[in-house]
Amino acid sequence: MKSKSKELIDYSIVIPVYQNKGSIEETFELLKNNVIERNPQYSAEIIFVDDGSSDGSLQVLIKLYKNYPELIVLIKLTRNFGTYPAIIAGYERAKGKCVINISADLQDPPELINEMLQSHFVNNNNIVICTRESRDENIFRRITSKFFYGVIKKLCFPNMPIGGFDFILISDKVKNKIINNLEADFFLQGKILWTGYDTQFIPYKRRRRKTG
Repeated sequence: MKSKSKELIDYSIVIPVYQNKGSIEETFELLKNNVIERNPQYSAEIIFVDDGSSDGSLQVLIKLYKNYPELIVLIKLTRNFGTYPAIIAGYERAKGKCVINISADLQDPPELINEMLQSHFVNNNNIVICTRESRDENIFRRITSKFFYGVIKKLCFPNMPIGGFDFILISDKVKNKIINNLEADFFLQGKILWTGYDTQFIPYKRRRRKTG
């Protein structure tokens, strides 16, 4: 894809994509209309990382990139590596003073990014974590998730939210610390909490996945 200037911008949004053909365009439109256009004082980029999708997601991403080449960065991985490696691939390419990662399946409300940007740029928080206060998912998923993160909280990270998290903003210095201390197998949430930087938690209800 077209190379872009190395010049820093205000924020990067990293979106790992795996079999999300049906939700990519809506995710992009919500981000463009409800976040980027509402924050004209900040420069932005959206980094889509295709994690070996086979459902036509890449073709949708290429179409979006051609329509918005100055806003979108497109990364294609050679195969499916998993969500965390895909996010790290986006982090490594990101030029933002802060980086936000959000899912491509519309489970996380993009408009919360406005509050995250306020927390970082106005209140100077290096980490902003949107915590799943509740989930619009089946009871099995809710119970297993609560159990898993409860164990992590008890054994490893006392400040781990009981519902876990994936929707995050981190400053550039937090991002660099994570990238410079990666192992072959890593737990991204743990890595973020491990850095020890000031953190704000924003609770929200996670939506049911629409498609993908």
